[in-house]
Amino acid sequence: MPLKWTTELKEDDQKQKATITMSVNVIVEESEDGEGYHALTPDLPGCATVGDTPQEAVENMRLTIQDWLIKDNC
Repeated sequence: MPLKWTTELKEDDQKQKATITMSVNVIVEESEDGEGYHALTPDLPGCATVGDTPQEAVENMRLTIQDWLIKDNC
């Protein structure tokens, strides 16, 4: 399932603005023990998360992607 990510960048003077849009593939699978789901994306190595439902795993992945991108670019 592709997950779309959009970020807006603004210059200090607020006159120039750029939008970056990317899509990453997210794989959601049921845990082996059947008690929850895990999500990962092959596009971002090491970027993975969990959730009680598939929807929660995807929402957690949005936050995980944000953290992954910030960590990699600082």
